[in-house]
Amino acid sequence: MLALSIKQPWTDALAKGQKSIEVRKWAQSQVESARKLVGRWVALHAGKQPDLGAPVYVGQRAFGNAMFSWVQVKAERCGGIVGIARLADLERFTPETWESKKADHLNPLTWWDEGLIGLHFALAARLDTIIRCPGQLGFFRLEDRTLAVLLRKLEGQGVRLD
Repeated sequence: MLALSIKQPWTDALAKGQKSIEVRKWAQSQVESARKLVGRWVALHAGKQPDLGAPVYVGQRAFGNAMFSWVQVKAERCGGIVGIARLADLERFTPETWESKKADHLNPLTWWDEGLIGLHFALAARLDTIIRCPGQLGFFRLEDRTLAVLLRKLEGQGVRLD
């Protein structure tokens, strides 16, 4: 199984289904490689460092008045697999689609840039506890032992990967 490393709080937002589009700026070759993964399950890896610019935006726009506790995120939900989701689609954003899908990608409209790609995720599930493992840039293959732990945790939580 492949994984994608994403900074917190965005990883948990994807795993909880509060965000459905991850935004990247990738070369065409990376986009074509990712397009071949549509329909496959992807492990959601939380990078070691959170997005320190996110708390105010997340607190004000994405999750109502609930502010994020970065101490908790840093200690408990960074540096490993925190969930899983199915890669449903990829799209190259236009200025119009960037604005119309802001509730799905949760990025400020001012972040628009030519060449942004939206990775659409569906059927997300958040793990109760993190599986510690190193991440990498782009999609990366999980080690066998990490995958085995992930599958056991998902089964224990009643999550089926059909």
